[in-house]
Amino acid sequence: MGGHELFDSLKKEHIVAGPGFNRWRVPPASIAIHLCIGSVYAWSVFNPPLTRQLGVVAPAADDWDLGSVVWIFSVAIVFLGLAAAFAGKWLEDVGPRMVGVVAAFLWGGGFIIGSFGIAAHQLWLIYLGYGVLGGCGLGLGYVSPVSTLIRWFPDRRGMATGMAIMGFGGGAMIAAPLKGWLLGLFAKAPTFLGAEGAVQTMVENGRVFAETASGKVEVVIASAKQAAAYGGEAGVYVVGSGDTGAASTFVTLGIAYFIVMIIAAFMYRVPAADWKPAGWTPKPVASGLITQKNVHIDQALKTPQFWQLWVMLCFNVTAGIGVIGVAKTMMSEIFGTTMPLIVTAAFASTYVLMISVFNMVGRFFWASTSDFIGRKATYMWFFVLGTILYLSIPYFATAGSESPSVIYLVGFYAATMIIFSMYGGGFATIPAYLADM
Repeated sequence: MGGHELFDSLKKEHIVAGPGFNRWRVPPASIAIHLCIGSVYAWSVFNPPLTRQLGVVAPAADDWDLGSVVWIFSVAIVFLGLAAAFAGKWLEDVGPRMVGVVAAFLWGGGFIIGSFGIAAHQLWLIYLGYGVLGGCGLGLGYVSPVSTLIRWFPDRRGMATGMAIMGFGGGAMIAAPLKGWLLGLFAKAPTFLGAEGAVQTMVENGRVFAETASGKVEVVIASAKQAAAYGGEAGVYVVGSGDTGAASTFVTLGIAYFIVMIIAAFMYRVPAADWKPAGWTPKPVASGLITQKNVHIDQALKTPQFWQLWVMLCFNVTAGIGVIGVAKTMMSEIFGTTMPLIVTAAFASTYVLMISVFNMVGRFFWASTSDFIGRKATYMWFFVLGTILYLSIPYFATAGSESPSVIYLVGFYAATMIIFSMYGGGFATIPAYLADM
């Protein structure tokens, strides 16, 4: 197949399904793409290695601080939203396969460019690769499965979007342990010079140096806990002699995500214009909404209803986005001091995993529920219950950081998990809500 034929195979008119096509062949492809891009929710796993990329066992003077790297996730989410907003009309013109392929190049390529930034210790390259390009890949990869499944399942729009977006929410459930495993696989402990008292060190311009047989080298001094993560012991380690494994992990994930997303994109089919599920007749009233008129996207952007939904969704997801990027760090710092025997590193990692579980389950649960109680009623639940839970979090966090009572930890854990279920549910329900309008 030549380049021209390959490009033509991506176009919308060449992926229309023939008679007898089983629509259940499409959801696996949609879920696969969303599982790949959903790994963004496990970003907090990268925070520790990126903040000690040079020192490895402990941050060196030139290592990035947490405030510098945590914004990479935020930039990716911003460009997700921008790409998704502007890609809708393009998707209608070229079809989901073309959009899915472009998403694969951007998301996979973003990881690879980010790996160059890590290896060269150039933070701007990570922002460009993972944040900007990867974020655009997130947005394109997000919209293509959703619009496709809504067309294939007009009789169960909420369930259809929930199926696809469930993968987006659940991506971190796979990515968090996978990233941790890859980081461990590629990690290399730095050169150990000896115990702190046995090595002569000096501080110059904020950097710690040690005298060795080959001259003066920059070092970090690691505690027993810090060094144990790399199989070492407390003492002095040479800066730049080890590897956190972050760069190699980025490359590996970028290649893997690219391959999976390309395969999934080529599995996409769209129904014929006159197709509808066997035995299905559109209802005169859909999911509690009374309008049955179709509105073109150009006109929809001019309606107050569209922007009211936009504001409502924005408030629903803002809190979740803010927590996800620092989830592991937040749990450790709030409760780790007062309850060190409970809130261990493994506990914090499990917290990240459970965020993904509730994010994923919430997408399917709330989207499917909206098919029965209506989209408006579902968002009323988000507003009322969400307000109560949001107000409870500062109380649990403050009390838990001052008292070792486990009830504050349980309250914080439960409140955030329910919030994350509604966070995912808001994303999963809004496409069906807009389609109904």
